[in-house]
Amino acid sequence: MSEANSDGRDEVWKGVRAFAAALQATPALRRFAEAQERLRTDAELRILQDALRSKSETFRLAQQEGSLRPEPLRELREAQATVQGHPIVQEFTAARDVVVALVRATNAEISGLLGLDFARLAGRSGGCCS
Repeated sequence: MSEANSDGRDEVWKGVRAFAAALQATPALRRFAEAQERLRTDAELRILQDALRSKSETFRLAQQEGSLRPEPLRELREAQATVQGHPIVQEFTAARDVVVALVRATNAEISGLLGLDFARLAGRSGGCCS
């Protein structure tokens, strides 16, 4: 018997793959993936995001040079509001919030079954007491 089989990892990985497939099949994950794709590919939104980056850079440079006037800040805030108010961004944000809630609920269920905080334990990356 191999080491992977003797400690149960193969069975765990099989369950993990089934779990991931079940999550991917949920309407929440499908909507999120679709919204994410629209966010990434919409030409109009990309133009707005480019304008926001430009305004942000102008603002940052003015701050660094000590020549900040109210106008660049106003323009930056307007560009941020335009991007954040775009229907595709709002759709993405709503879809993301649903997925985050699903992941948190899933973590709570797994944590309850295991008797430990699964996400916190999995997130630790070093040291004994991080």
